Amino acid sequence: MKFFSIISVLFSVSLFFTTATQAKINIQGTKAHQAILSIAPQSSYLSYNFGQVGVNTINTTTYTITNTGTSFLQFAGANIWGMNYDANHSCSQGLLPNQRCQFQIRYWPFNLGMHSGQFEIRFNTPNPAQEIINVQLWGEAVQR
Repeated sequence: MKFFSIISVLFSVSLFFTTATQAKINIQGTKAHQAILSIAPQSSYLSYNFGQVGVNTINTTTYTITNTGTSFLQFAGANIWGMNYDANHSCSQGLLPNQRCQFQIRYWPFNLGMHSGQFEIRFNTPNPAQEIINVQLWGEAVQR
């Protein structure tokens, strides 16, 4: 499990655990144009293990991103890698202060075995920096 973030000297990252199954990550600006990006995944550490899923069966997880700062966060893009994974999101308009968006990741295995992947979503901040959130993905396709 990895959380990658491109962070300028102006940014700090802190990780807070709110429950055994939720994590909250705040990416916080320190200059006049403060922007805070908060994410509440349904798994800890920004990784998600779908566990054992039947071949040709769909399993999903949803993450919510909230702009808890005072500046607009411009959506910069999203990608997903790995066979058997896809994603959709409601973040393409960017985030005004206190606004939320969600991204949903779907694991739909077509063949038996272990599968890994990665989801990435990027936002431009008011400071000349870009925040990149990565979620590592795992799952095992089994015959049911």
